[in-house]
Amino acid sequence: MIGLVRRGLVPAVIAVTAGLLPAAAAEVYSVDLRAADSTTRLEVVSLQGLLARRPDGPQVVAIMRDSDWAAAGALLGADQEPSRLTPDQLIQTVKGKLAGQVIYDPDQPFTIGIATTLAGVHGGVLTARDLGVPTLEDLRGRFADRGQAYRWAVGALAQRCAAGKIALIDDGVAGPRDWAIRERAFVCDLDAAPGSEERDLLLRLLAASPLNTPVLGWPSARAGGAATAVSNLVTALAGRGDYLVPCGDAANLSVMAGGGEAPRGQRVHYIEPSDRPVVTFIMLGGERLDYALGRMRELWADSARGSIPLGWALSPSLFEYAPSAAVAYSVGARFGDDEWLVSPNGPGFTWLSAQAGLTKYLAGLEAAARRGDMTALVISDPGTAQQLGEVVSQLAGVTALQGVFALQGTEIASGVHNGFPVVAESVRARSVEQTVSDIQARLRDRQRLIAVGVEAGAMSPNDIASVIEELGDLVVIAQPSQFLRLFKVGVPMSRAGVKALKKTDEIAISDIKFDFGGAEQPSDSMPIEVSASVRSSEPILLAEAVYAGERDQMPFSITLREQGEGEQRRFLGRLPATLRGGELGVKIRAVDAKFRVAWSPVETLEVPMVDADDDGLSDTEEGYLRTDPSKADTDGDGLLDANDPQPRAHDQWVNYYLDPVLPPSDGPFVSADEGSTVGEDFRAVSGDGSWVYRLPLSGVPPGAPAAVAIVAEGAVVSTSPDGTTWTEIHRPEPADTSANLLVRELPTEWLAGAAVFVRIADAALDDDRPARVFEVSVTSPLEAPSVLMPVPAPAFPVLGITTRMSAKVYSPDGIAEVRLHYQINGGETYTIEITEVERSQVYAADLPDQPRLANGDVLLYWAEAKDKKDRVAVSARAAVPVGITRAETISLVAGGDFRGNWGPGGGYEGASSSAGAGAVDRAYIMELAQKAIYNVWLLAAPRGRAIAVEVNRQRVGQVPADARDGWTLLGRVSLARGKHQVKVTALDDTGDNPAGARATYAEVLLTADRGLKPPANLLLPYRNTFTIISPAEGAVLDGTATIQATAAGNVYYVEAFVGANRVRLGAQRTPPYSWRWRTTGIPNGEYVIRFRVLNRRDDDIFIPGIDRTVKVEN
Repeated sequence: MIGLVRRGLVPAVIAVTAGLLPAAAAEVYSVDLRAADSTTRLEVVSLQGLLARRPDGPQVVAIMRDSDWAAAGALLGADQEPSRLTPDQLIQTVKGKLAGQVIYDPDQPFTIGIATTLAGVHGGVLTARDLGVPTLEDLRGRFADRGQAYRWAVGALAQRCAAGKIALIDDGVAGPRDWAIRERAFVCDLDAAPGSEERDLLLRLLAASPLNTPVLGWPSARAGGAATAVSNLVTALAGRGDYLVPCGDAANLSVMAGGGEAPRGQRVHYIEPSDRPVVTFIMLGGERLDYALGRMRELWADSARGSIPLGWALSPSLFEYAPSAAVAYSVGARFGDDEWLVSPNGPGFTWLSAQAGLTKYLAGLEAAARRGDMTALVISDPGTAQQLGEVVSQLAGVTALQGVFALQGTEIASGVHNGFPVVAESVRARSVEQTVSDIQARLRDRQRLIAVGVEAGAMSPNDIASVIEELGDLVVIAQPSQFLRLFKVGVPMSRAGVKALKKTDEIAISDIKFDFGGAEQPSDSMPIEVSASVRSSEPILLAEAVYAGERDQMPFSITLREQGEGEQRRFLGRLPATLRGGELGVKIRAVDAKFRVAWSPVETLEVPMVDADDDGLSDTEEGYLRTDPSKADTDGDGLLDANDPQPRAHDQWVNYYLDPVLPPSDGPFVSADEGSTVGEDFRAVSGDGSWVYRLPLSGVPPGAPAAVAIVAEGAVVSTSPDGTTWTEIHRPEPADTSANLLVRELPTEWLAGAAVFVRIADAALDDDRPARVFEVSVTSPLEAPSVLMPVPAPAFPVLGITTRMSAKVYSPDGIAEVRLHYQINGGETYTIEITEVERSQVYAADLPDQPRLANGDVLLYWAEAKDKKDRVAVSARAAVPVGITRAETISLVAGGDFRGNWGPGGGYEGASSSAGAGAVDRAYIMELAQKAIYNVWLLAAPRGRAIAVEVNRQRVGQVPADARDGWTLLGRVSLARGKHQVKVTALDDTGDNPAGARATYAEVLLTADRGLKPPANLLLPYRNTFTIISPAEGAVLDGTATIQATAAGNVYYVEAFVGANRVRLGAQRTPPYSWRWRTTGIPNGEYVIRFRVLNRRDDDIFIPGIDRTVKVEN
């Protein structure tokens, strides 16, 4: 289903690979096979494989699941869509180009693999019926049994197939057969059980292939179970020196093979030494191509991905079998938070401990790791400790690798083997609560380096972000390569060790040299070799180059390897290509065996940059991204390429005024129903039946245009302002065979009402196909400008610092004006114009001094933009509290504080959670500093499930299953100072609510401020913040100096101190705070101004970085 998404009105997965091929196919057809039978699927994938033999001819994308739309994006340029055909239409379109047909026996499924092989050999379509073309081979009734069939095939067909091309595909899977047919591979579904005839046939087939032959596919589950079948196959292949490329049901490999290889150079953020334990997270599952082309795309689109350090175990074979996808992921990882690792156990899946061709296999591993710039290997192997020790000794010679991560069940002890670090997995992550608990247990055991393997089928980057947030400042989160560096040198250190880690003159760093590949100056397209001489009386544990470009927000680092001895000893490394010009700063850091550290001075390089279209991207980076260096906005969406996170995919921001209503969770919005039924993700009706949605308009900002957006198929759609007078807005054509997005702007006069009504009826296009609706919502108009929700700076406004509001705004037709609207406590609306900041397409302005904000206020705001065709769009509204609270207020926002069995929910941009029936959230422990009676508010969208809130195991109240979205005051509770438990529960089915309905909540608010009423439907998060306004760090002071600061949240009062003796300047309760410090009469020199921030219980609130070093000069 193609539905509305936050970024763009095409499926999010398309954007992962959009337009990455250097040359588009002549014509691209998409065929929806999600509901097709097995015969139809086999016909289409065989035609796909045949057509893929000519990349300049028509191509086919088979849609077997939603994520397969990404394959279409790989073939198309920006803002293009494939031509949609039915399977029969495709056959008729290409029928005249077919050599003929190969017919398998539907009563003997084992003939499917043999027929696939024949289809590749003859260039014919694979089918079980007569398609009206010449019959090349007919296998119906030809074989008595499976054994006879495969004995014939191995003897008669193996020599007619491409050398070294073998695919092992379950007879019930269509997926990768397109690749097999394109490549003329031998296709089978043989059982590798020891002692079986089929194992002997497989080994006979492989005997004619070279050592280290890859076998693409995945074995069928046999009597012994799926795990046994895999183990038998991997063991058989390893014993002959071959390996498995796990593929499962991966589709569209034949059309993912183009795209070339993007220049790569993984960037790893530099982290400061710390005495805190270090944790690294590695997403597992990447050894399977079907994961990399399916589930991984969903994880890659996760809102937290790219904002947390995260390793991804990925098969290097992706660069061979689906390079366009590999390149797309590489482009998306260019900002330095995501890092590739080689998935178990190399280019393919094998037992390294039993690999007969290990030397050649490791040579292939070296080449594959360098191609993908993968710096570590993940191992999963049943071998003995002795066998694996021998493997590790050989892996140490693979210079592309910095180390190994051994998964649970692999008998390799953590340690440094001849300078090569091996780290055993400490925790396997399957849920947020379990992961936090297991890491905390390791911390209690004083484990200081914790490697976490994440099961990608169970957890997402957002889940990992929740784990990281819950661990807080207890640990440091590192990328895997950083983790290996620290492991190798024996850090993190004790607190005493960190204190001892000071700059020293006893380590000498000198003679820093750069090599630009023989050129006289650096190029943004080439890596830069860096080397330095490092001398110390102690061995050097770690030498690294720390670097940053002028557009980088934080520094990166690379490990330098030691080369040579004595006076000739140097440390060398390679900085990845910058891809952009400008100033590049590099300095060398070295740590010796006494944990002494030395830094070199910063070496500055000027990297030339050419930007022919003046869009902010260098021509080199445009080549990397496959954007047009002569066109400032490659995809035509209105965003300059440098401002566009997806410059090859058309981005249009749609603001939701009513978050998507998704069946079967749509019950509370159905106001009339005549015969509809609900399925897993749709509501349907047929014949004369119909149903009516009542969609509230309360979320539409004042004066904003709005539209109804519906994803439906076979439906007649009508709208009404009152539920009585109807206007038909859509009636599908007979050719409409799949779900389509319908967006219709509402008449202005309708928006004055409380709701709009939408009626759905069957278009009667097909007696067997009812009208179905998958999603309905109220949004901004489709053709209007894109206006992202404004953001304040500071994120939580405070008194004493001007609040700056900014919003990203763009349109293909250009922007004429942008205005910001805001209210204070829901009162009068104020409007100011905001202007663009330096071609960033971010529009910003400071809030004026009047009306003046006060502590405890709630600021509501939204942006409005008009393009140069006078089309208007308005962002959704948002709210934020101002300054300190009037009374203790605790905000528990989903996506941060709550997780447990609740999964990511829609509508609040990563800050909501949803659950099915019976799901109970993890209890959250909050701490109150004020004894009081607290109002308990819940911001929720019940959507067919009641939601209950408990405090200290006592039910406070619940929101009914049919309640409207928004805030509900559940009740009041008397709470003492101290810790209390809060729990949110989605209750079981009640009444007529359908199975599968999912409740969604966004925030629980507990407040002793009886006058605080949260704004309708809007998050109202609270956070403690403290900001020093003046003096600046390093400021020179004389006479009587003024010290100013401010705060937000539950800060009750602040004390200020000066100097080593902590001379108290005084305490203040109401921000902005101001102290006067008389510096005359004290010695000149450096002084530290310190602050103590306290809550209503006189406890310190931990807020890091609350001191300021200044110099007194009188």
